[in-house]
Amino acid sequence: MDAGDIYRADLNEELSRRVLVVSVRQFHRLSGRALVVPEFRIPVGDVEPPWHLDIDGVVFAVDMLRSVTVDRLVERDGRCPAAAMANVRRVLQHIT
Repeated sequence: MDAGDIYRADLNEELSRRVLVVSVRQFHRLSGRALVVPEFRIPVGDVEPPWHLDIDGVVFAVDMLRSVTVDRLVERDGRCPAAAMANVRRVLQHIT
């Protein structure tokens, strides 16, 4: 698992949720954790804040960055395009 991977994760909710991994492989190996941003389900007609990014039709809430243990990332569900990952990093720099 590496930055840009999309996983189904167990976030202590009734259903699993897609998350975008933003931390790098070395961080995972050393800490046993991953920094992720969760999928955000917005009601139809609502406007997305600038820190919520649409990546291939899925909105990820960068402002909801969290750390989870790597064993909670249960199934790989795709990969984020490089240009979209650059946007994620840009948003993270602005809000941190």
